[in-house]
Amino acid sequence: MNRTGVRSNQTRQDRILWFSTPTFECELAWPEKRTNTHGRAQSTQTFPRHQILIAIMTWKRLLRMFIKKFTVLIVFASFLLATPGASALSTTSTGTQSAAVVATSSIPAFALAKGSVSAAGWTLDYPDFTQAMAGNNWNFALRPIGVSTIGAGDFAKFTLSDGSGKELAIGFVVAAADRQASFAFDTYVTGYHLSGVDLSKPLVATVVINRSLDSSFKDENLSISVPSGSFPVRPTSADGYVKLLTSFTGATIPYPKECRDVEFQYIANDPYGEVSLMSFSVIDAKGKIISLTYGGTGNQETDKSFISLCPSDLKESTAPYTFQTAVSFDLTTGKPDQVSKVAFNLQSASAALDSFVASLGVVCQKSAAFKTVKGATCPSGYKKIVFKSPSTVTWNSLVRMPNSQKGQNLIIYGCVVQFDTNTGGSKFRAYTSLTELKYYGLNGINSILAGASKQLLTLSEHDEFLARVNVTGAYVYTTLGGQTTVPSFTIRDFVKVGSC
Repeated sequence: MNRTGVRSNQTRQDRILWFSTPTFECELAWPEKRTNTHGRAQSTQTFPRHQILIAIMTWKRLLRMFIKKFTVLIVFASFLLATPGASALSTTSTGTQSAAVVATSSIPAFALAKGSVSAAGWTLDYPDFTQAMAGNNWNFALRPIGVSTIGAGDFAKFTLSDGSGKELAIGFVVAAADRQASFAFDTYVTGYHLSGVDLSKPLVATVVINRSLDSSFKDENLSISVPSGSFPVRPTSADGYVKLLTSFTGATIPYPKECRDVEFQYIANDPYGEVSLMSFSVIDAKGKIISLTYGGTGNQETDKSFISLCPSDLKESTAPYTFQTAVSFDLTTGKPDQVSKVAFNLQSASAALDSFVASLGVVCQKSAAFKTVKGATCPSGYKKIVFKSPSTVTWNSLVRMPNSQKGQNLIIYGCVVQFDTNTGGSKFRAYTSLTELKYYGLNGINSILAGASKQLLTLSEHDEFLARVNVTGAYVYTTLGGQTTVPSFTIRDFVKVGSC
């Protein structure tokens, strides 16, 4: 007897019994000689052979009863879980497409049939992987052909691997009856399992069949090549992972006066669960990120998101703008980030301002007289005054040292905060800015603006305006706390653009 308790003249079923019941081998040891610590021969305790045989038969009956009851439970559970009206696969020849037909009710439902391959007296039916991946349940069926058969209590283990041996799926099943139509394996696989797998090569299905104790058939070990041509195409670019449904290259998106959301739609396509992060952003010509948002990584569903545009973020940005989609991958894939870009037709701040100012006409000067004329040219004898939007440097110099920019002709935004008897009819106080603001009281600069009384009659407190002005330098006025010095401007013309 060896250490596992197996004698050379034992039958196959006896060997199974010995391996299945390891605690029994100590009690039913065959006679053998051992030596004690003093070197004397010592015999182990033995049982009469008829007692051993009775014990073996008893254990075999108990084991056979357990297997039958366990099989009934499995079949009953499969019956409860099976979809009413579902059916198993019909037999097909090697490489042919299979269709669902009515089979024995003891076989679990087998859906999404795609094709079949045969090897060594068996046919393996495999699913449409494109559809199977959508639900993560991959159903396979192994059917006997020719002299091959399935017996009650036969146990089958199914393993699906890629060409390099990486295990992708596993399934187990016990046959409920003799001559059962097939072993049906319901396995669970997600796209993540296939990350890094070369799906251009066939998969390998391994099936190990362990026969029941009283079966006259031999155990089998099958290896079957499974075609992988029905797998979904793995994307190779950001455009493949994200399909943008909204076009930003059509009509110009107006420059926002305040923060606003621009909606867009897209479809995420990540069949193999490789994407860890998906982001959308608007960037300017210098690569500055204007706005950023994140999207879901779902599969083949139309989704919507919003990109926020705020004047404060767009300040000093440079047109043209680009809408960028970035895809980041799970570290286990080893893939670098992928990016796609499309034009984002957003009106620039300067273009919006230039367009607005152009609609006002031109400011013309003759000696000390100024007037606004519609069109692009001034009347004879008048000189056209050119106004420009201040740069950040110019504006900061104006705020900190107003006299340093004296004489400059600028285009500014403002909000009237005081226009009453204290200021008079030709002068008012306002918060000004080089760009349009949502909250002038927080970010605007306290300033004094002057102009013709008749010209300013249309302005009231809380009016937001755009004005073409000439910088007149520093202005000092008295407050309850003392004196205050602020920038001052002379208005050449203006237009109201809202309230503030």
